[in-house]
Amino acid sequence: MVSSIKSVYRTLNCDRIHQGDVLSDFEFPTIVSLGNDSNIELTSIQYGMILSQDCDLEGIHILNSQIQQINDFSSVNPINGNKFLPSIIIAPAFLAEDVNSGDYLLDMGFKMDNKGKPSKSNWQPIEKNNNPRYHFLSDSEEEGLPNLIIDFKIFYTLPYDYIFFKYTDVYTCSLSELFRESLSQRFFSYHSRVGLPNFENIVNCEND
Repeated sequence: MVSSIKSVYRTLNCDRIHQGDVLSDFEFPTIVSLGNDSNIELTSIQYGMILSQDCDLEGIHILNSQIQQINDFSSVNPINGNKFLPSIIIAPAFLAEDVNSGDYLLDMGFKMDNKGKPSKSNWQPIEKNNNPRYHFLSDSEEEGLPNLIIDFKIFYTLPYDYIFFKYTDVYTCSLSELFRESLSQRFFSYHSRVGLPNFENIVNCEND
């Protein structure tokens, strides 16, 4: 059976937020700690990817539509909230060249390892999605997107209403279904990994 998917990206209508949506030039408030003090600052990402499950995003959209039709929605007259989703997972999608050079977190004050040195052996697994921490997305001339990479350690959770309020202004395109499912599987697989103890570093007290 020949797949009907013809490209990595597709354009959807903006009736609701979808998993795999690409947002561009998106700003949101974050808390920055400075010693014992903290400030609220605006974080800006050139590209961001929605990672929350699409069934959950569809569910909260349906729930919000129901709420809009109810005049007396309150704690006194509650409705079924099984589909309630207060927050959404969004991950920055960094320029591949910045990940390669290790400069993609400079805005946060961090210099990462240069992925292209001393040889391409570090970079090729990333580009082919064989490195579990990173997800490579090829460029799209049609959508005006460069090669992008998601670092699965770098993501944010933001209120659903905040993203929805800005959605039509920052929406660019969406991943096609199979590419979306691949990204989702790799992201949640990375965060389900289990760290096992290194018994070689454990002191045996019985022989003391």
